[in-house]
Amino acid sequence: MIFKIALLFFLTIPLCSIAQKAYETANYSGKIKGQTITLKLANGYIGASEISLRRSPKAKPVLYAPDSGTPDSDNKISFKSDKATAGYFIVKNMQDAYDRLPVIIYVIFITGTQSLPVKLTLDRNKI
Repeated sequence: MIFKIALLFFLTIPLCSIAQKAYETANYSGKIKGQTITLKLANGYIGASEISLRRSPKAKPVLYAPDSGTPDSDNKISFKSDKATAGYFIVKNMQDAYDRLPVIIYVIFITGTQSLPVKLTLDRNKI
C-alpha cells in the first residue's frame, strides 16, 4: 500500500511543474556594420525577451537579456550581456504587451564611446 502511494506521488510531481506559457514570441531582425541582430520579443512578458548579436555567419552569437521585466517610465528597456566588453542595447517604445505587434522596433547599440541606432523589422511570418 505504501509503495502504491509513493509511486502515485512520484508520478504526479512532474505534472505539477508543467506550466502554460503566458506569452507569444515574435522575431525581429536587422543589421549593423555587417553584424546580424535578432530580437526575440516575448509579447506579454518582456522579461523573457532576448537579443542576439552575431558578428559573422560562423561565429557564436552574443546573447543579451533585459535588465528588468518591465520597461522604465520612458518605455525603454536595456539589454545587457554577461560579457562586460560586449556593450548593451536600449530598446525604445517597449510595452509589456502589444495588441498588435509593431512592424519596426528601434534599438540603440552602445559599445565603448559609440552609440549606433538600429532598425529591427518584424519577420514576415508574424505580420
